[in-house]
Amino acid sequence: MEITSLHKYISLVNLADGSVEVLFAGQPCLYAFETGDGYCWKINPVFAKLTYGANIITDIPYCTESYDSIEEAIANGLEKLHALG
Repeated sequence: MEITSLHKYISLVNLADGSVEVLFAGQPCLYAFETGDGYCWKINPVFAKLTYGANIITDIPYCTESYDSIEEAIANGLEKLHALG
């Protein structure tokens, strides 16, 4: 997939708790949320299983650093998903 067409498949949903759910082709792929230090992301375990075959929770990466904005957290999470396939 070309990076220029990625915006066609991604949509963001603001949740009631202040976090953002990122949908890729209608499937929830990751969540971005605020922590005390900044913003982080986590990959949806069901999406991980469907896309690259994650079997256990240790196969699913999570955010290890804080970002200044929720947009940066989402971009890093999508980058990680792209790296995993």
